[in-house]
Amino acid sequence: MGIASSSSVLWEGKLYTGHGNSYVYCFDDSPTVPITVWADQDKGAEMWNNETITLSGGVYTTRIYNIPENEEAGTPEIYEEYYPPIPNAEVVGIFVGPDGSTEEVEVMADEDGLFMMQFNPTEKGEWSWTVWYPGRTFVPDTYRYGEAYTEYYSFNVVDPLAPSNGDGTTPPPPPPEEFPMEYVYYAVAAIVIVIVVVLAYLFFVRKR
Repeated sequence: MGIASSSSVLWEGKLYTGHGNSYVYCFDDSPTVPITVWADQDKGAEMWNNETITLSGGVYTTRIYNIPENEEAGTPEIYEEYYPPIPNAEVVGIFVGPDGSTEEVEVMADEDGLFMMQFNPTEKGEWSWTVWYPGRTFVPDTYRYGEAYTEYYSFNVVDPLAPSNGDGTTPPPPPPEEFPMEYVYYAVAAIVIVIVVVLAYLFFVRKR
């Protein structure tokens, strides 16, 4: 391995040491706390383009350091205090439009790790969203909260004034109506009657 040319230094959760090969090596052994973020929307699968969608959710630690003794023993009771919320967590709502463009909404969770955000999608079409917690590093204690995402959820935005066939799409216009054939028959019969009357009139006039 060679000989270390300097004393090791611990800085912001990382161990730095110089080596005889003129390189400085960094070792990171900061524990990462797994995080779970969840969110629900107040709209269904379809909404109008002049409405506002609201996402409500929370951020909490999946497990802190050691597994509780009762969980190791296989006891089914897992107490809530072992999975506390993250207060004042910054979360980002990522909304993906029909054309693939993204818009973000940033909010901060409260003391209980709960948050609420709103967004107004004006473009009609298929949208989707996810909520992202970017994670956080606590330097004094040299540990990290890992980043986390919710699943992607989709919804359709439609124009409330446009006719809908129930699946969020506007039906095609009806085909033009064809001219009824019975009208053609009536017209032909009327023309024939007129011709017969004219011929009869000419016949009687000439006979006189």
